[in-house]
Amino acid sequence: MANEAAQINDGDVFSIKITEPYDSNYETMVGIAQRDQNENKHFDFLNDIENFDEYNVVYIGMPVWWGKLPQPMVSFFEKYDFSGKTIVPFGIHLGSHFGSMVEQIKELEPNAEIKDGFTVSADVDNEKVKADFSAYIRNLQ
Repeated sequence: MANEAAQINDGDVFSIKITEPYDSNYETMVGIAQRDQNENKHFDFLNDIENFDEYNVVYIGMPVWWGKLPQPMVSFFEKYDFSGKTIVPFGIHLGSHFGSMVEQIKELEPNAEIKDGFTVSADVDNEKVKADFSAYIRNLQ
């Protein structure tokens, strides 16, 4: 979805990388990720967004964890000030849709415009996701 958003908007793609990455095995990762959320763990990043001030509209893709922002994304929103920018969240879920995630973003970034965003269940076929997400992006313009 990030590549599709970049292509349609002639934009850039930035991968958010934390200094303590989660294990790629879901069964290993899920308990740790839930503990991190419960403990409100802070994360540091391996990279920074260059020229952040030059971006007016930022598409931010992330998974939805238990109807909330993943804890690394909480740290990301705490690190960057999106005042005056438009945030378009998009992501993937296992049944919770966005849950309270959009409200969390609004609390963390009260001076940004937050779009309703686009979320899709993890069991949807990739080609359908691409078509639906492309239509969503085009409707924003």
